[in-house]
Amino acid sequence: MKLSKSSFSFATYFFLLLMVVFMTTLSTLLVINSFDDWEYRNFFCDETIRNSKESRLVSGIVSSENTADPESGFVIYNVEYQSRRNHWNLYQVSVGNFFLILEDQKHISVYNESGISNHNFENKERTFQKRKQPSEPSLRMIGVKPGDTVTVVYDKTQSLSNEIGISASAVYAGSTIDLCHEETSNALTALGGAFAFGFIAIGLTYVFWKESLHLLKKYKKKK
Repeated sequence: MKLSKSSFSFATYFFLLLMVVFMTTLSTLLVINSFDDWEYRNFFCDETIRNSKESRLVSGIVSSENTADPESGFVIYNVEYQSRRNHWNLYQVSVGNFFLILEDQKHISVYNESGISNHNFENKERTFQKRKQPSEPSLRMIGVKPGDTVTVVYDKTQSLSNEIGISASAVYAGSTIDLCHEETSNALTALGGAFAFGFIAIGLTYVFWKESLHLLKKYKKKK
């Protein structure tokens, strides 16, 4: 009886195995990422969970009393440079005090030395392209202007009633509700991607297993 040829070559088997490993790894990383995003989501959405942490947060409007950057008009910002691969990487952050107006119209002073941690404003109004010389890398500024809403994270040992103000461990663009929605979306998107790549990995594993059995039977018959 004539043996049927295996539909796959050894190179195809090896490539298929690599794809299974790659898809499984990618799915696992997305699951881990979704858990991290869900942690942030809980922090911004659930006050009970937030109260059990070492940090507190407060949202407010960036006051017009702040001294803004003369070029961009930003009060809090990140400066990024463009790499040769056209990726934008962090170059510099804004450092210093700024004034925040809370819901009760109270003004507080915030000291910040970490720029803006979550820039949701990648648009023309919140992105400023700096002029450059031909020999210099491209630079852009992303930040918030007076009138924008930001959320400040600070240590719970500090008080908003302190006349000196508070020291921020992070400043996020947007309100707590905005950040809650964004982190929820990020977590669900990552989890959806994990399931998608997981199903692909399962399908490829099935094909690899089926063809491996076929190849094993072929060699047993040859013996």
